[in-house]
This record gives sequence, C-alpha cells and structure tokens, in this order.
Amino acid sequence: MRIGFDVTAAVRQRAGIGRWARGLLQGLAEIDQENDYLLFAAGRTPPPDGLLPQPSKVRFRTLPFSERTLLILWFRLGIPLPVDLFTGPADVFHFPNYILPPLRRGKAVVTVHDLSFLLYPECHEEGLRAFLERVVPLSVAAADFVTVDSAHVKNEAICLLDIPPDRVEVVYGGVDARFQPVKNEAVLQAVRQRYRLHFPFVLHVGVIEPRKNLVRLIEAYDRVRSALHLPHRLVLAGGLGWLYEEVFQKVAELGLQDLVLFPGYVPEEDLPALYSLADLFVYPSLYEGFGFPPLEAMACGV
Repeated sequence: MRIGFDVTAAVRQRAGIGRWARGLLQGLAEIDQENDYLLFAAGRTPPPDGLLPQPSKVRFRTLPFSERTLLILWFRLGIPLPVDLFTGPADVFHFPNYILPPLRRGKAVVTVHDLSFLLYPECHEEGLRAFLERVVPLSVAAADFVTVDSAHVKNEAICLLDIPPDRVEVVYGGVDARFQPVKNEAVLQAVRQRYRLHFPFVLHVGVIEPRKNLVRLIEAYDRVRSALHLPHRLVLAGGLGWLYEEVFQKVAELGLQDLVLFPGYVPEEDLPALYSLADLFVYPSLYEGFGFPPLEAMACGV
C-alpha cells in the first residue's frame, strides 16, 4: 500500500503539530517495513532529511504553491485543485493538521488535535479562528476517517462536529526515548550556560499564547514567591504565538522583569536537560488536546 502524508507542518513548525508529525513519521519508520510512503509539502519545501529511513520506500513531492496560496485557492476562491494532481496517486492520504484539501482518488484521513477554536475562541486570533470554524467542519465531513489525540477530543468532535462515532478514533501520542533524566554534568552545564540559568527555577514549556494561561501563572508565581520568599525564578520556554502581549504586560506590571525569563524556543535536543535542571514543572493550560510537556517532564524525573 502507498500512504501519502502531508509533511508541511513537520518541516515548517518546530513545536506543536510539527513535533507531533515528526514523531509519528519516525514511529512508523520503526514498525512499518511493508508500505511505501509518499511525503509531500507545500511551497517547494526541500525534502525532510531524516524524517524517515529506508529511502527506497519513500518518495518526496512538492506542491508548486505556498501553503497560504493553496488555502486561498481551496477555501476562499473555491478552486478544487486536487493535491494528488501534483503528488501522484496513493491508497490513503493523511493530513495531520486539521485541513482536508481536494483529492481525486484515495481514502482521506484527517487529524484534529483539539477544538480550542470552538471552546475558547477568545484565545485565538480572530482571522484564524473564523477560518478554522468554517473549514474544519467541512474537512471532517469530507474525510473517510478522523483521528484525534485523546478521548476527550473524540467526545468533543462527536458532539461539536457531528462526526459519527465509528468514523473517529483516538491515536495517542508518545514521549520520545530521549526524554529521561540527564545526569551528565557537562550536558547540564552546557544548557545552563546556553540559557543563563544559574539559579533554581520553575519551568513551563509551551508556546506563549492565551490558551496556556500564563498571565494567571505569573500572578500565582508572584504571590507564592512573596509569601514563601522563594529563590526560584520562573522560566517560560517557548516561541511566541498569537495574542502574547498581555503576558509581557503582566510581567512589567508586577515588576518581575528580572524574575520571569523568556528563553524563547528551545530545540528538542536541549529539552531533556532543561527539564532535568528544573525544580518544578508547571502546566496550567486552560485547554489542551493532549499536552506532551507534562509527560516529558515526568519522564525526565521532574
């Protein structure tokens, strides 16, 4: 069987769905010795080195338009330009990022990671929220099968998107084997130096955006620090998402600029040491489809 897989997110998004998609591909490579894979990405993205071994069983195709242009063609202009016109045929196509584009042939599987855009619309940029509200229901209705990250997302998808229960299934994510307690002092010291973490700290890992509930976390940290005279600083590791300004405003309002630190996106290879250096990991999200960081932190002994 030939399996088509949209790797646009895997090669362009460092965190979130990008990490999830890379992990899925690497897991398939370890267990699947029979099927052929057709990987494709929008915007003439170069082949994703290392995403899958067995190069003889993998082909890579690029779509001749950017992701933004394709979304405009498909969903604003209503031009049903089929993906498989450029990729060639496959028995099954997997689209791991909510959206199902037009296809001529082949079964279609789409993954819905969460429904925060419906349940917490105030946490999303207005244009993206409106787009997802319109396009995701159309995508899941047209798909042959839908996968989700957890049982609660499955229940929400059945209730909110009217997906028949027999057409949606949970496919749980997993924690990469690299996430384990780091004991090597040289590795720990290198990460301390790289991110200037020469003090005890409380850690959060995730994109800086409203859904992560970081304003409330900062307020709680300020109260606990003052009441208990904690020496710990608060490290919020992650790239900037949308509507993040309030987080920085709260830090300035409470005068915590030297105590709440933003190291930015931390590469996957540094995360096990970062977790291992933390005294406490916190994850107060308002909503998650699954949420890998708590499991990664536990795997690293936090």
